[in-house]
Amino acid sequence: MSGDVQLSLLCNEKIRKSERMNKFLVILWLCFGCNTISLLKVLAQEQQTGSVRGKIDIRAILKPDIVSRDMRSHSYGMTPMTHSIESKVNEYANMVIYIESKDLKQEKPKTNAKALMDQRNAEFIPHVLPIQRGTVVDFVNRDNTYHNVFSLSPTKKFNIGRRPTGENVPIQFDKEGIVHVFCDIHSHMYAYILVLDSPYYVQPDEHGNYSLESIPVGVYTLKVWHERFTNRERMITITPDAHIIENFVME
Repeated sequence: MSGDVQLSLLCNEKIRKSERMNKFLVILWLCFGCNTISLLKVLAQEQQTGSVRGKIDIRAILKPDIVSRDMRSHSYGMTPMTHSIESKVNEYANMVIYIESKDLKQEKPKTNAKALMDQRNAEFIPHVLPIQRGTVVDFVNRDNTYHNVFSLSPTKKFNIGRRPTGENVPIQFDKEGIVHVFCDIHSHMYAYILVLDSPYYVQPDEHGNYSLESIPVGVYTLKVWHERFTNRERMITITPDAHIIENFVME
């Protein structure tokens, strides 16, 4: 193929692409009128992201959790009961770091997201479960005894009743907020479900390091939650390809 023919084909392809782009812009103008420029800016910003990462430093000594077991009687037989003996709990596993903004709030809840909360060794596992609004949580009894799951939290009130070993009960969480769950058979069993209106959340590693990636450009509130610490928050601005460092002290 001669150079002139190749050049001609290349020019024709560029013309076709230009025509397609012009048609796209015309359609945008017909649909959105004067808001077309703003829409194009939004479309461009959606392709631009940044990240925030850092370290959480724990400087407070928390009261030990209860872990040692004895037995107590109830209507379903003998089940584990706890006494106050120190446990080696990694409190970083009970923290949640997330960002909020009005732009992240969903118009409709997610309908296909799933999460799991086990009842094992007379404990809820995990103790803290962050999810996005609309997620269905499966509660599964892994113990050789009956368990129950209920909550009186305004975010989600429910009671699945007393369930035997292997029973799986799905519950959808369609409202933002904190849900405190219990077992009415074992009074020491409790956990938290954080229902968030943001897909950008994470729990730190065992050393307190965290990272939130691929965040769209914008202004957000970065929050750190823990059931017993004073929670922290600060404003952050994500710019294209920015890698922000934000460290927190929990006490």
